[in-house]
Amino acid sequence: MLHIKIMVYQDYKTAADSHLEVCFQLLHHIEENYQKKEPLATRQTKEKKVQLLADLYYLSGYIIECSYNCAIYKSLDWTNDVKDLRVTDTPYNVSTHPHTNSAFTIRRKGPGIKQHQLSGNMHFFPTIMHLTPSIPIPLISEPLHPTHPAFDLFENWNAEIRYLIDTSITLDYSNTFAFFYLANKVYEGLLSNSMI
Repeated sequence: MLHIKIMVYQDYKTAADSHLEVCFQLLHHIEENYQKKEPLATRQTKEKKVQLLADLYYLSGYIIECSYNCAIYKSLDWTNDVKDLRVTDTPYNVSTHPHTNSAFTIRRKGPGIKQHQLSGNMHFFPTIMHLTPSIPIPLISEPLHPTHPAFDLFENWNAEIRYLIDTSITLDYSNTFAFFYLANKVYEGLLSNSMI
């Protein structure tokens, strides 16, 4: 008999922890093997660099998303399987409805949460969370300024980046590394505020 483990909200933190570790390894590998050797790069090396930067970008976005999802479930005190959340009205004036393609969809007056869309979802965070951060959290207690080097990457992140690099997005060392550091700060901020 096949036993399927239920997914609880802490699994999102476990996933964020795992993605964070992989990203630190990727960052180190890119710095040592590509950034420092840029003048000697061949076409093949440049293609590998682009793919590694895309991987770092993709996983960094998942750090933010997994941390964010964990914090939402924790704030709702949801201890069952995440896919079973069927709350019609929460104390935070947010309605949650099951969605066929995701654990849950949060809706209120206006657009609702979409899976894998970071910039469109962050504005829900202060409404959903009943805890006020004592330590500022990027994207949550302080919005990302358009001049931030990772602003475009944050605005355009989606899960499909793992399959196809959007040619309208330029990934370079500075903006991709900045996006990873941003993801790390979001994770650390949520952790420091006991939100995950």
